[in-house]
Amino acid sequence: MYRGYEEHYSNGQIKILKYLDKDGLPVGQSKKWYENGQLWRSDIWLNSNLDGSQIEWHKNGKLAAKRNYIGPALNGEYKTWNDKGFVIRQGYYINGILLDDKFDIYKKQAWLHIIKRIRLHINIKKYNYITNYLNKDLSCLCLRYIK
Repeated sequence: MYRGYEEHYSNGQIKILKYLDKDGLPVGQSKKWYENGQLWRSDIWLNSNLDGSQIEWHKNGKLAAKRNYIGPALNGEYKTWNDKGFVIRQGYYINGILLDDKFDIYKKQAWLHIIKRIRLHINIKKYNYITNYLNKDLSCLCLRYIK
């Protein structure tokens, strides 16, 4: 027998909705919301472990993350997005072990996108310097050069 469990924000908006087994452990689908009513996270529980897909959203409604669990371990592809909708991280897990992670590729693309958007505010020589710098080594971006 399962029982429902709810929490609400002070404004009456639902915060958490989940189901618990006779021992008080989560089972089935669980959902959490932001105070503004936007869904924050949806996941599935089995035997008190995440099992299946876990999806998260930003406050603005854009997708934030997608992961898959089998038992307590991450399995399969995962992706995370920023609040503008750009993929910022992507990878693959098997039994909780990260096999492939494309974080640096997306980090570099995001910085190049930011630099391209502000190039109108700096002269082209500085823009070319920063772009070349990013292409060589992103780990030490010197934004003070933009000022």
